[in-house]
Amino acid sequence: MSCGVRHLWRSPRLVAGLLMVGAAGAAALAGVFVAGDPFVPSQAILVGPSGPHPLGTDELGRDILARILHGAGTSLLVAFAAVLPATVFGTTLGLVSGYAGRFLDELILKAAELFQIIPAFLLALVAGALLGPSLLLLIVVLNIIFWPFTARLARGEAAALREREFVEAARALGASRLRILRRHVLPGVLAPVIVNASFQAGVAMLVEAGLAFLGLGDANVVSWGQMLADAQEYLGVAWWLYVLPGAALAFTILGMNLTGDGLNQLRSGADVARPARRRGRAEAAPAEGLGELRDGGEPIRRARVTERALLEVRGLTTRFGLGGEALRVVDGVSFELRAGQRFGIVGESGSGKTVTALSIMGLVDPPGRVEAGEIWLNGRDLRRLSEREYRAVRGARVAMIFQDPLSSLNPVIRVGDQLAETIAMHRQVSRRESRELAVAFLCDVGIPAARERFGAYPHELSGGMRQRVGIALALCCEPDVLIADEPTTALDVTIQAQILDLLRKLTDDQGTAVILITHDLAVIAGFAEEVAVMYAGRVVERADVDTLFARPAHPYTQSLLASVSRLDGPSHAGRFTGEAAP
Repeated sequence: MSCGVRHLWRSPRLVAGLLMVGAAGAAALAGVFVAGDPFVPSQAILVGPSGPHPLGTDELGRDILARILHGAGTSLLVAFAAVLPATVFGTTLGLVSGYAGRFLDELILKAAELFQIIPAFLLALVAGALLGPSLLLLIVVLNIIFWPFTARLARGEAAALREREFVEAARALGASRLRILRRHVLPGVLAPVIVNASFQAGVAMLVEAGLAFLGLGDANVVSWGQMLADAQEYLGVAWWLYVLPGAALAFTILGMNLTGDGLNQLRSGADVARPARRRGRAEAAPAEGLGELRDGGEPIRRARVTERALLEVRGLTTRFGLGGEALRVVDGVSFELRAGQRFGIVGESGSGKTVTALSIMGLVDPPGRVEAGEIWLNGRDLRRLSEREYRAVRGARVAMIFQDPLSSLNPVIRVGDQLAETIAMHRQVSRRESRELAVAFLCDVGIPAARERFGAYPHELSGGMRQRVGIALALCCEPDVLIADEPTTALDVTIQAQILDLLRKLTDDQGTAVILITHDLAVIAGFAEEVAVMYAGRVVERADVDTLFARPAHPYTQSLLASVSRLDGPSHAGRFTGEAAP
């Protein structure tokens, strides 16, 4: 039995609802292919349930069974025709609104609010009275009423998913907005939208029946509401005229509601927890008193560059906030990176390390913005690129490994499919070739039984395995520069060593330049060749790793090194207050 069927049987409400809606669907099909003409009268007037007429006849001698079966088709037609277009339209607008944000988001929300204040039943009643009873008119009115609720629901889900790290990771790999919406955001939005649609279908059936009961139904169409309206004069004479269509209507609406309730129950039990977004946007401490910083944020000591730089960052400045309250999180950062170099960026939380990386990748979202500086890659200034041109660079030329692989991998897509999709996005290969390449990359990063692991979901892998998948995703397009943002933070020391060995092997074998961002000085000492120390958004010191650890020049670097516990004696950690040493 498949996983989906097993989940389905965990919700008795969903099973019962689907069976009830399925029974209504079977009745509608029987009305089309089996039952007779529901409008043909006979001499058997107001005859109760009997052999020729199992459910009796009405005041004109028309067969009640045939009319109930045809009425099922009308009710289901209204339900699906009123909900399906509204769901598609509302979901599309909600996705655009939630993902795009800003002006477009506000415009769509205002339009949705405008339509939401209109009472559904009252609008249908007025339209029917002014334009005459029509099933098509009712369907149009219900679509107008339903789409704003779907749009707001989809917008809320899309806005939350936009903040997830796996969406950020897809952007870092060069995915277009349309691909991100279709592959990463839409699957997460569909579950609540489908639940909402099932409830709206029941409402649509109830509105149609209510209008028909009030005499505003289409007389040329058989419906359960019309049957209830016709039965008003015979309440004390022929019970079957109102009990049977009423029971059919209640049965089908209950089935719709149970289906929605079961789907919601299933969704609530299967949801993946949404971790808070980690983007390093902590407030930076004020930069006064850093002593020996030169103008423009130049470090007090710079390692000598002997080769032409592959990546050169000059005076990079990034702000967060609006108007006069803007906070300079990255302030005049400059450094160079050679091909095959292992470069470390170290500093406390909130020092601007991750925002520096996101600025290089072009992934800083409002209210943040890169205010000044240059980012040169292979002689090309990335800041001058359009968003479309930048997407071609991400993943292919510069790639990024995010801090938490569980949140940076899409939880509803198998890891092999995520890797194959990234390969197909940047290389002109067939689907089969992309899958074979994906398996090969999983092997290259040290995942055992890679072909079997190809079909695993992220939660089925260990932390070390997930991080290896993240590295494979970043390397599958053979980038020139790899930015690793705290890639070993959540791993034990054994797995940390394996991941660092893997990154070191990549630089040695493929010449990939690596920027390792961490707050762990031991990791920096064992991996990096050159180190930049960041404090309050600035690079306060930069030197080769041996010189930095042997003769730290800046008071903050000295304090950072002194804070490390030592096995050969007590730590002489001091607290750096932002004041330069005399």
